[in-house]
Amino acid sequence: MPFDYSNAPPPRDIELIPDGTVTTINIHLRPGGAGEGGLLKRSKDGSCEMLDVEFTLVDGLYKSRKFWNYFVVNGTTQGQAQPSKSAKAGSKPSSTARLGSSPTTCLRRRAPRARSTTKTSKA
Repeated sequence: MPFDYSNAPPPRDIELIPDGTVTTINIHLRPGGAGEGGLLKRSKDGSCEMLDVEFTLVDGLYKSRKFWNYFVVNGTTQGQAQPSKSAKAGSKPSSTARLGSSPTTCLRRRAPRARSTTKTSKA
């Protein structure tokens, strides 16, 4: 049954999280059944595998807001190769800190820039 959107209420006015906002986040990997341990998600055409990550802000003005991101880990096309390298390089500071380096290495990373296409919700 089709839905008539002509009488729908206007969209909620959601303020984007400003670039450079410092907050604590909770990271949840949403398993997709592919890759080692089933943690990766495969693209619709099967050409790449990626981490499906959900970030939840746990304190501050934007507490309970969520945003999502995919990190390509393995890809078969040239366009997927560069994001795959970037995703692996971006995880190096946190894994280095876990291995005994300076723990502040992890804290220097900023949250991704807010975009108008970022999904947000107030829980």
